[in-house]
Amino acid sequence: MLVRARVKIPVTRNALFQRIRLRIRKRGPGNDLRKARESQRGLLGDYYIVSPKGLRSKDVDLVKLAEEIGGLISPWEVPER
Repeated sequence: MLVRARVKIPVTRNALFQRIRLRIRKRGPGNDLRKARESQRGLLGDYYIVSPKGLRSKDVDLVKLAEEIGGLISPWEVPER
């Protein structure tokens, strides 16, 4: 009898960033998820979202955003925090 281990594959922050960025760009032209430069992290946080009208949200938590969007993290994956 074959027993399958329930192993979760880690998903890096960079991979999660790329998945979210592609999904946001498909939703509407001009919307984009960006990484803040070192000098701007105090003001914007690590990640922020911009739209054609300007800054849409700052201090974006990638894991929470991926869960809100849905379909970005497979059942066998676990995001790095």
